[in-house]
Amino acid sequence: ADGTADLNSSIVDIGCGCGMLAVALRDYDFHGDRFRGHYYGFDVDREMIEWCNRYFPPNHFTFVHVNSKSSVYNPDGSVLQVKLEPCRDSSVDLVISNSLFSHLLAEDIKNYVKESFRVLRPGGKIFMTFFCIDDLRTLGLLGGRWTFDHRIGSAYVENIHYPEAAVGYDKAVMTKMCKEAGFSSVDVILPGHQSSLVCVK
Repeated sequence: ADGTADLNSSIVDIGCGCGMLAVALRDYDFHGDRFRGHYYGFDVDREMIEWCNRYFPPNHFTFVHVNSKSSVYNPDGSVLQVKLEPCRDSSVDLVISNSLFSHLLAEDIKNYVKESFRVLRPGGKIFMTFFCIDDLRTLGLLGGRWTFDHRIGSAYVENIHYPEAAVGYDKAVMTKMCKEAGFSSVDVILPGHQSSLVCVK
């Protein structure tokens, strides 16, 4: 991703699911050149994590169940803050998530941003997709499939009964959370319906 990671990199994937990115890394082979780094996948779905641990080589892939409470995805989970263990401080090149932040309330996002900052080496980056309310307005996508009519603190939620089903944030709120965590550079890029949060430690 933009020169941030290569075949020797240490990569964290939060909300890895069944390992879509991990499959691409595991099966990459260009004239015998293969992934030599380490991938860490984290997810609240224990069954997916157990499946990944069976089908990926442990010398390059580690999958960890995150027992974090979510009204939609893990209703019996813990309310304790998640730690990206076993990742050490300043040891990771890239932290990514695809649509994770579109299912988290503010305190959980703050925790993941803080943990991402902890594990990233200086110059390391995060790439996280999320529903940016400013960009949805610009694209004219509010009022159709997405309304985000309800508020819980700084979060805009689609369904007040199942808040984590779809959550959006103002660009300024997301930028502030990342700056407060210590990131030196924060940007929001709009490639599609979900915007990308790009931060550099």
